[in-house]
Amino acid sequence: MSVDDIWDAYINSYIVDVNNNVWSGPNAISLPMMAPIHVITACNPHECRLSDQENSDRNQQLSKQLYSLKVDFQYVMGTSADLSWQEDSFAVAGLSRNQACELARSYDQRGVFELTDKELLAIDTQCVKVRRKRSRLITLSN
Repeated sequence: MSVDDIWDAYINSYIVDVNNNVWSGPNAISLPMMAPIHVITACNPHECRLSDQENSDRNQQLSKQLYSLKVDFQYVMGTSADLSWQEDSFAVAGLSRNQACELARSYDQRGVFELTDKELLAIDTQCVKVRRKRSRLITLSN
């Protein structure tokens, strides 16, 4: 898979919370936190599949960091439309794009999502650059 293919997969992801509310994707709700919201995970760095236990341990460490930063955050799931790839993640309000990327880089993550009221952006953590963007609200055709 090329890096372009990876960024294409990123931008086609959906963000869903524990109550199955869609934050980005079909039938997306209004954002329940102040935008911009950054979606960050510690799971599967650079698409390298780790064990469930390793991913859980890494995300637990990330949640401790988020608590220490005193930012507003909650658990969400980043998922491909076909559900073949899913990652436990955190939706975080109160970080700048640079801060979100710095935090994600510390877990060797390729990218983070940035949610605005209207858009989903896939941000490259290395250069803090928007690699892809689309409407946060998706309409599925029949």
